[in-house]
Amino acid sequence: MKLDQGLPVLFAAGCVLGASQTTYGTDLDQLIPGLYGGNGILLPLVPGVPTSIFHVAHFQTSSVSALDQLNSQFTTGLPQFPFNSSAGSSTFVYDADLGAYVNSSATLGPIFAERAATVGRGKFTVSVSGTFFNYDTFNGQNLSDIHVIADHGPVKPTFLETNAWFNDKLDIGVNTKASVNIVSPSLTYGVTDKLDVSALLPIVNVNMKVNSSYHLIVAPGQDPATDPHSAVPGSDSKSGDATGIGDLLVEAKYRFLENGPVDLAGALQGQFATGDQHNFLGTGENLLKPFVIASHTFPRIFDSPISIEPHVNWGYTLDVSHFDSLSAMNYAVGFDVGTPRLALAWDIFGLRYHDGVNHIDTSIGARWNFWRTFVLSGNFILPLNDAGLRSDLITTLSIEATF
Repeated sequence: MKLDQGLPVLFAAGCVLGASQTTYGTDLDQLIPGLYGGNGILLPLVPGVPTSIFHVAHFQTSSVSALDQLNSQFTTGLPQFPFNSSAGSSTFVYDADLGAYVNSSATLGPIFAERAATVGRGKFTVSVSGTFFNYDTFNGQNLSDIHVIADHGPVKPTFLETNAWFNDKLDIGVNTKASVNIVSPSLTYGVTDKLDVSALLPIVNVNMKVNSSYHLIVAPGQDPATDPHSAVPGSDSKSGDATGIGDLLVEAKYRFLENGPVDLAGALQGQFATGDQHNFLGTGENLLKPFVIASHTFPRIFDSPISIEPHVNWGYTLDVSHFDSLSAMNYAVGFDVGTPRLALAWDIFGLRYHDGVNHIDTSIGARWNFWRTFVLSGNFILPLNDAGLRSDLITTLSIEATF
């Protein structure tokens, strides 16, 4: 969506908009369209102007459908966020000489992307991560300072539309604050040495507040002293908070090539609409994501204890219910470098939707194997472009262990 299209969206979100009382018990997707009563803004009239000819909300947007576009941006913010890698930091292979499975990881693996290695038959990885961020921009515009213009609507009798004041406008400022906190427990189990299955069910909290204010722009040729519209500025606000489960993710990964120039695996991920889309806890869509994974470990580079493992993921997310909604090509490329005790991970990843909109982010993080198979991770995600609804910084902390 282009910037000039985004402004009417936020205006429709800020002007065709709700009441002024506290929004306790109101779904979050009704906060923005609930300002100002939800039908536009009806300005008070100056004393002496007959109210009978001004009985409709006559400062409003030209496209009410823009409301759906904005709310869908909040709903689809979470699926654009990549959840932690299912493989984890430790991978095990069977050592015939020892008669036991041993940890084969030369590095601690990527944090958000996948590598081809699997956890090992009968092994399981348990992890819990916490993710925290605020939404900051919409198509490059700061959410705290969006200004849009509302045109005057029709009046009765219609001959009054020939008056200069019919071209009065409203300058509407919209300030939207939305913070998201996610706790994501996950489990990965090694069915065989080559096949892993995993599941992740996030617990999501969204806190949202919308403030809006407006002032009158008197039309050229209209004397402000005789303008029927009150020039007194107005404002409105809404707020709400929601907590609940997000969308359930399940995944199966099969490693079909190893010990060659590159290790290859294929994976199928399902995302199921278990989260409440009306409170921005989930997408409301069922998604299938088949993808391929390529990785290779270069051990002990330059005769040092440091190893490096580059990886590439490529696939397609299919929106099962509504293809035009969230279907997108997805990709990730990066590497992790370090030792089995301490490593750094870096990635570029993105989603390219069928309409050409491209979300690109980069992540950088560190992992520390502090005891046995227990690993602490910290990571930052930064946007590399400004398409859609974005956060300037996403922070994730996690702990995992393999048994």
